Amino acid sequence: MPNLFKLTHRLLIGSIIVIIFFLAALLAISYFLSPRANVPYLDDFLPPSAFSPNPNIIDLSSSTYPISPDKNGEGGASSPTDGPVINKPSSSSPAGTILHLGSFAYSSSNFDVAKSTLHFDNTASIISFPPDYDWRFAGDVPASIQQSLESFNFNDSSGPYQERRCLGADCLEQKGNSLYYNGRAVRFPAGIDSSNLAAVSIGSLTRRFLVGFTLKNTGGKSGEIYRGLIYYFEAGKFTEIKTPKPISSRYFGLFGFGGEEGDFLAIYGGYQGIAYRIRGSSLLDISKFFSMKVMANGFKPEVVRTTAGPNVNWYIFSLSSGQPQLIKLWQNGSPDIVGQIVFSDFFREGDKSAAFKLAPSDSKSINFFANIKDKYGKERWYLFSDRGFKNTGEGFLKSLPIICGRPDDKISIQTLAESKITVDEPSRNSVKLLFSKDGNIWQAVPLGENKAFPVSSIDYYFLKVVFSGESDRFYSPAVSSIFFDYYFQK
Repeated sequence: MPNLFKLTHRLLIGSIIVIIFFLAALLAISYFLSPRANVPYLDDFLPPSAFSPNPNIIDLSSSTYPISPDKNGEGGASSPTDGPVINKPSSSSPAGTILHLGSFAYSSSNFDVAKSTLHFDNTASIISFPPDYDWRFAGDVPASIQQSLESFNFNDSSGPYQERRCLGADCLEQKGNSLYYNGRAVRFPAGIDSSNLAAVSIGSLTRRFLVGFTLKNTGGKSGEIYRGLIYYFEAGKFTEIKTPKPISSRYFGLFGFGGEEGDFLAIYGGYQGIAYRIRGSSLLDISKFFSMKVMANGFKPEVVRTTAGPNVNWYIFSLSSGQPQLIKLWQNGSPDIVGQIVFSDFFREGDKSAAFKLAPSDSKSINFFANIKDKYGKERWYLFSDRGFKNTGEGFLKSLPIICGRPDDKISIQTLAESKITVDEPSRNSVKLLFSKDGNIWQAVPLGENKAFPVSSIDYYFLKVVFSGESDRFYSPAVSSIFFDYYFQK
């Protein structure tokens, strides 16, 4: 019996060891098969500020990274600390000073939003006046509005895709990767190979249809790459819209369109969006408004162009099932799109679709009927009224205390290496950047490079962005980044 007990004991221990070894091997295999294990992402090794000096793309974290000189005087290894990003003095640094970089992370987490009067859009990363809008249950919705919204097709992002658009008596229908014009199959233009066709997307203006083709190329060093081609479709014929550079993406996407015949948007709605504004023969890349954060894993966009007095405004919503969105772009009375707001509080968890239709509007408000359907098919009707911005008085956005260095370190700022606000051209004279040692007494920051800015004995400071009041309710400055880098002495 003792021998039997020992044998049983050994078998039990051996079984446990085998199970532990098997689980460890399984975890190791899962790790090395994961995308981040196989790809040496640069952001695994470098601080956020190493990618670009633009604070708009710095991710705010609890730690930043100093680069210490090594024994040869060159930059050494990086390690997390509570201090700022500090480089060794450069040849251009004023004598006896150290250059401080990445001093201000452009993120809502760095602003005292509760005690400010300006709006920071955390998705678009844009500072503006607060949007002025109303979102309320609609009463009687005209039958024509209900029918027009019911005509939208909401497809799952993975397909199958089906959509139908009509201009008068002419209708273009898409079923999967096939097109039908007035019931007859359409032959694709030369260069569209059905063997690598990933998706077909359609849209319409007032006179012409628009068609987008998503093509998939596999293999090669880059792996899977998607290409996009866009065309006018009129009277049964395709005319290619040639973009300044090829539409190419690592991510699958569907095209969305909208606007007027002489001024419309074409958007590749992938994980990272690619977009062009097309005015006649002019194409302008506006992809900066369709970042990964804005695209929220990708969706098929639908675009509505409106005017309010001298202002052109654009509204983009999603035709992808389970991904309701509403985005606004505005122009400040200028020829170009300057700002963006992502409305994030309109939808409930479980909402499956949200369709918007322009309602009668005037110079004081732009109105939309909205039809929201949840995952159970229950629908709700709303009226969305956009009244522009709450901009009649001066507005400000103040930062939280920005630490200069390690706790209890006192420094003296000597010169500003670079101070800058990235703002739309029409608003350059109506936006100021202010500095304070204590959050109470403020002084204007001289914008530019190598500006004298003596501030003695501080371990933290505050910044404040100030907007002048506006008379046009649809006007707001759009600030997309803030630079505040300086030379200092300890």
